[in-house]
Amino acid sequence: MKLSLGTTYYNCPELLIKFIDHHIDYFDELIVVDDGSNIPAENYIQKNSKIKLYRVPIDYGFNSHGCRNLIMKETSNDWAVLFDVDRLIVDPKFATQTIKSKKLNKNTVYLFEMFSNYKDFNTMHISVNDFLVHKEHFWNAGGYDEEFIGMRVGDREYREQLKNYGNEKILYGIQAMFTRKPSLKLNITSPNDKRIDRKVYNKIVRRLKFPKPDKSTLTFEWHRVF
Repeated sequence: MKLSLGTTYYNCPELLIKFIDHHIDYFDELIVVDDGSNIPAENYIQKNSKIKLYRVPIDYGFNSHGCRNLIMKETSNDWAVLFDVDRLIVDPKFATQTIKSKKLNKNTVYLFEMFSNYKDFNTMHISVNDFLVHKEHFWNAGGYDEEFIGMRVGDREYREQLKNYGNEKILYGIQAMFTRKPSLKLNITSPNDKRIDRKVYNKIVRRLKFPKPDKSTLTFEWHRVF
């Protein structure tokens, strides 16, 4: 079994360097998608046979979920871990060995133990936007809803859509930690972000029970850097 790790990036080069250095030795492939940054990721990543780097040349506002669709279109492997760049797996060697040793169900989304502060066990919760998923299962519900581009919403909604085709399970013992406060609190956001459009949101809510697997994805410009 080979395992990919995918993340999106927006104007945080120090976190990206740390993310790559921390995980690269333990995954078979690492995919980074630069979500329209004005501090391009390509200036901070050395070419490596394991790394695929993509860039969205236009800042559309928050488009991390569209970029995740791109990761899952371009991954070379059936199984991928999707992770935000401001998280680190506590023990990536243990995590990858554990995942590869398990008999996984391809219709299950696997979640992790997450710590807001790795020094404080009381901050532990189950991951929301960080999970292991099979490529086929990811596309059962058609991927993330790109009508939300520019709006900071959609993680839980997409997971709910996937429950129509399978279930979720927690991989206890595989732990991850936040490496900063949320980007909203740090004001690391795009000037093109939008308020949540209620008309759009209500349309997506209907997909929680009635997913639309044939919805349009990769509706934005992108290209592979290397």
